[in-house]
Amino acid sequence: IAQFVSNDLMHWQLAAPFWDPRRYVAHECPEVFQLGEWWYLVYSEFSDAFVTRYRMSRTLDGPWVAPERDTLDGRAFYAAKSALIDGRRIFAGWIATREGGIDDGPWQWAGTMSLLEARQNPDGSLAFAPPEELLDSFSEDISIRFEPGRLAAADGYAFRVSDEALPSQCYVRAELDIDSGTTDAGLLLRASPDGDTGYVVRLEPRRGRLVLDRWPRAATGTAQWQRSGDIPFFIELERPADLAGAVHVLEIVLDDDIAVVVLDRQVCLSTRLYNRDHQRLGIFVADGATKLRDLTVRRRPVD
Repeated sequence: IAQFVSNDLMHWQLAAPFWDPRRYVAHECPEVFQLGEWWYLVYSEFSDAFVTRYRMSRTLDGPWVAPERDTLDGRAFYAAKSALIDGRRIFAGWIATREGGIDDGPWQWAGTMSLLEARQNPDGSLAFAPPEELLDSFSEDISIRFEPGRLAAADGYAFRVSDEALPSQCYVRAELDIDSGTTDAGLLLRASPDGDTGYVVRLEPRRGRLVLDRWPRAATGTAQWQRSGDIPFFIELERPADLAGAVHVLEIVLDDDIAVVVLDRQVCLSTRLYNRDHQRLGIFVADGATKLRDLTVRRRPVD
């Protein structure tokens, strides 16, 4: 990152590079800001991942330390730049489209602008979630019902699907109480009434991550291994997450083909959902047990 200095904002002189990490094909769209006692350097890179990253330092001279979760969002949220608005640090980036408008299409350059607000954790690292104004714009409650009780599958998979359909634009907040030792638990989006088709927002406590999956995966041939994405989740739609403790809150904003998933107001995963056209909400667990402690679903008021 090149650096120029000036005493009058008219005449500039080249100085030593501001940051020269000797890595990445590019680290573009850089910015620096201060929040409390910490300075933050934000940049976007497309070497091992198309993501917007940040580093932190006590001084402008560095060293610039990478926190444990050094990304704002996942692969589909890129080129984010921020502004200070009434004391709040708001980032604007884009949620990328996919070629052909299909789940297997290559990611395209640019997409739909999306906002995330950064909040400072006690250790100086940043948490990210959509601004409250966006979430509050979904103000009309919707009745979504599940069979009550605990969902358990000691050595397999269990799920429940709602009786009602979700609108294409809505906000979902689910509070999950996950038993210790459980392998996977989470929500099904745009699921079929029988639960066999849909997108999977999956918490994996043993691996410490949040991922997006889908089922079934598309067939690319007649052989059993010829499946599009024959992997445990969408490539590049994986987020590290602190899943210690039992209770976790998932919040999801659905806006037609856009989805923004937020875990515990700390971790964001934005993406596109193209090919599943059912509209049920589901809850699931694998190799363990979970309980849906609270569920809120809202939509924007209809004119």
